[in-house]
Amino acid sequence: MSSLFHGIISGERRRSFDEINDRAGRIAGGLQHLGVKQGDSVSILMRNDIAFLEAAYAVARLGAYGVPVNWHFKPEEITYVIADSGSKILIAHADMLYQMRDAVPPGTVTSTLSPPPEIPASYTLDPPRVAT
Repeated sequence: MSSLFHGIISGERRRSFDEINDRAGRIAGGLQHLGVKQGDSVSILMRNDIAFLEAAYAVARLGAYGVPVNWHFKPEEITYVIADSGSKILIAHADMLYQMRDAVPPGTVTSTLSPPPEIPASYTLDPPRVAT
């Protein structure tokens, strides 16, 4: 009899619900260190990825509002969503931020992470570049 996997699978990666909970807790701690508190907004500009779920869960654990930003938006639309939501923090895949670096409103703290290998492969994207 095979055992069932309880978690999320993305490409070749598997993350158990306990691992997701642990990572969300660490992300929440980092966000709290950056000053995020209950009632604040945090924008998330990421593709479908386990990390998106972890970030959204972390924001919710703090009682803050996760603001998903559609990664297909034009820079001016991204600026509008971030500014209109009053987000203090933007969590983004690094390759997206490179393309959208001028869209981030001044004063918004940005936290980036590299997308996992299956994301660029699935979307036939160029290798990630880091914003300068």
